[in-house]
Amino acid sequence: MELLAIGTLVAYTKVTISVLVSRYQPGVQSVHVNPDRKTNITEWLQKLLTSAKGNSQPRVAYRPIINEEDSKSPSNSSDSSDSQDPSHSLATEGTASRAELAMCLLVVGMVALAVTSTYLINDIQRGEWFAIFLVCLFAGIIIVSLVAIQLQPKNPATFPFMVPCVPYIPALTIFINIVLLANLQKLTYIRFGMWMVLGQFNSLLF
Repeated sequence: MELLAIGTLVAYTKVTISVLVSRYQPGVQSVHVNPDRKTNITEWLQKLLTSAKGNSQPRVAYRPIINEEDSKSPSNSSDSSDSQDPSHSLATEGTASRAELAMCLLVVGMVALAVTSTYLINDIQRGEWFAIFLVCLFAGIIIVSLVAIQLQPKNPATFPFMVPCVPYIPALTIFINIVLLANLQKLTYIRFGMWMVLGQFNSLLF
């Protein structure tokens, strides 16, 4: 079971890191929802609600309310939306590199903090100065890395589902996964390493 757990946690951690890094990469294209699929879902929900209420009244076709001023000047509305968050257009290769560097420091700090908290928990409870110092040091690295990531501009790309409160929720997810990984047995890592080596040889040969 732990072998399955380590594979799942590693995969989830890699996905979360990719989500966090992609928010600060320039040139990311937006992904829009298919309007036909959205219409079908809306009609299905209307049928479901109608059958649940037990009436057979004709469905009402809902349409979005369009402001007359916005409809008259679509260019002005797009300009105003861009001017509301000018930092989105400032994502460059330099800011992406700084975000990636801060992300590396964040992961290193989280791994160190998780390992220290797991294997030095008794020393921390006894109030040993070196254990408390290491915890404070690694926690400081995490905080500084989060601040550095937060200060970098994001790209304006939008997707059907987006993680809120970036970079804090992804960082919390990464830390929870790392804590769970740190509490696995050593034999699990040996087995996982053997399977990874065999898989690498298999990919090279075939």
